Amino acid sequence: MRQPEGRGARPDATAADRGGPAQEPGGVLDSRSAPGQEPGGVLDSRPAPRGLNRLVRTGWRRSPKPSRATPPDAQPSGAAVDEPLRLRVEMVPQSSWYKDLRQLLDEATWERIGSLVAERAGERCEICGGRGPRHRPVECHELWRFDDPVRVQTLVRVVALCPDCHAVKHWETVRKHGGDTQARAHLARVNGWSLAQTDAHIREAFGLWAQRNQGSWILDPEGLRPYLGAAEYARVARRAATPPTGRY
Repeated sequence: MRQPEGRGARPDATAADRGGPAQEPGGVLDSRSAPGQEPGGVLDSRPAPRGLNRLVRTGWRRSPKPSRATPPDAQPSGAAVDEPLRLRVEMVPQSSWYKDLRQLLDEATWERIGSLVAERAGERCEICGGRGPRHRPVECHELWRFDDPVRVQTLVRVVALCPDCHAVKHWETVRKHGGDTQARAHLARVNGWSLAQTDAHIREAFGLWAQRNQGSWILDPEGLRPYLGAAEYARVARRAATPPTGRY
């Protein structure tokens, strides 16, 4: 017979004996936890919880950080903009090849933006922390967000990348010039992937790129606002809305 809680309860009775939920390893009621702390919660110097209070968490369980060796297909999609940059093959659709910032901006403006981005990053790559040659330690790269259902390509911001990370981002161009072997090795090294995982990611990226090449995209240069004045940004936005003249 289950003994009720109170003065008659045994001091060494388990949670199950007292009518509470059974203990599970790593759970809130795990007896192996350090005194004064509940797993996944904040430090709690109060006495051991009793009665209904034993079911109240003292904090939220933190989500585990993703491992660098996690396979590409297990990585969450739609990551927040403020999350650290990750090295991925992210090729721009062919219909947007003639709509990059160098086409939308004059050379002086592009160089000014490049200097600001490089200075903000401390002349180091925002992904791996590396640097290229002394005359060009980092290169500017356009970070885009793709809304596939409505086919809108939005500029998030301009980032500073070392030449090796930048090459991975432009895989199709690098492959045409025979640099894909070096880019593949760099991609695997930075992410801590095996070559099999790396090749799986590359195949997935090419499959997505093929889908995005099936039609044209609307370009939204929203990420240029911090770098341009209002009138200058309006001119660039109108230029971005004009259909590209180049062929692909």
